[in-house]
Amino acid sequence: MIRSNAHAFEILEKSQHGIPYEAIRYLYYQPAGDDIRDKVIYWLENAYNEKVLNEQKNHAPNAPLWYAILAENYITEDLLDPVMNLFSTTEEDWDLLNEQGVVLLNLLCKKLGDTAITAFFNKILEQIKVDSKFPYLYLFESFKFINPDKYSDKILALLDTKSHWLVELLGHFPWMQFSQKKHSELLAKIYEKLELIRLEYEMMETLDHIDRKILRGIIICQDSLSKFDYPKVKIKHHEREDWEAYLRSQENLFEQPEEPTKTPPSSIKRPAKKIGRNAPCPCGSEKKYKHCCLKI
Repeated sequence: MIRSNAHAFEILEKSQHGIPYEAIRYLYYQPAGDDIRDKVIYWLENAYNEKVLNEQKNHAPNAPLWYAILAENYITEDLLDPVMNLFSTTEEDWDLLNEQGVVLLNLLCKKLGDTAITAFFNKILEQIKVDSKFPYLYLFESFKFINPDKYSDKILALLDTKSHWLVELLGHFPWMQFSQKKHSELLAKIYEKLELIRLEYEMMETLDHIDRKILRGIIICQDSLSKFDYPKVKIKHHEREDWEAYLRSQENLFEQPEEPTKTPPSSIKRPAKKIGRNAPCPCGSEKKYKHCCLKI
């Protein structure tokens, strides 16, 4: 039985295996308080900071995820930088934490509006400028909330420099609230920029795999933008089921691994080689398999 917030914190930060439902539930339904908010900010800010985490003796590897769930009750400007850090400070790819980060991103955009949208937009442009390979593509989810009237210059700036996640960027472009009537001039400028990128790739003597994906992405993006007309076309926001039901559906990922059994050499069966979702893509694109050829 949980005795206090401090007791629940200790469980979240020390649980090595399984999901500490009781402690998460206790804190999730507590009245919002500074002690929980401070913990949420700390663990999200340092989710991938090994120097800080190493100072936490025997800390639970999943503690940042537990606190990211609690963060749903603390949707304030203080959460903007910690959420952006999840996608722009490491190439580590922790699927569930990234997915929860997207849930928080959507909540921030809904509640804070332009304050959140501008912050996410600026972070994307910053990452593109430095040719970052961090998973900032998750920030493209904010495009669903963008009114082109307010961000036309930034929208065009997205195509001024080639992004490491260009294919994913092009796939999210039509999610913005474009209207054929209201934004005809802006859409024409976007089309021109896409044409320049397309011509650049077509003029290359040798088109490797990733280049063909970009060319296909450009054509699909141009076609989508010519048809997309907000609000006639609705984009579904990333909504996740109740946090507890969601975690229960993922319980197998948190099970303690069984001790390997010794098998006589003669009976060992070698499995066919399988590429892990987070392994480098064999095509040589330097992206993770799940973000590259697995999506084809």
